[in-house]
Amino acid sequence: MNSESYVDILDDNRIPEAPLITSEDYLCQRDNASVHVSQTSKSWFDANFVKLLDWPARSPDLNTLENLWVSKQARTQVLHRQSPDKNFQGRSEGQTP
Repeated sequence: MNSESYVDILDDNRIPEAPLITSEDYLCQRDNASVHVSQTSKSWFDANFVKLLDWPARSPDLNTLENLWVSKQARTQVLHRQSPDKNFQGRSEGQTP
């Protein structure tokens, strides 16, 4: 996705939907993805009077689902390294073939 596509999505969704789900006084939270912090996006937010939540660069990811997947992937890798069974891939701990 590029900045222009991101701004198009904002135009199509944020403008019509935001008043339906929140008050006029709200903050938009973005991570520091390049499309979110580009000059094109910054200009769009300014032109549409969107207040932004300050978010530090290199902030810890607060997406719990994403963190769960990282944890599960790490555990699977550890189990795979500990298993002498070369056909272990994809099996959960305690399951038999």
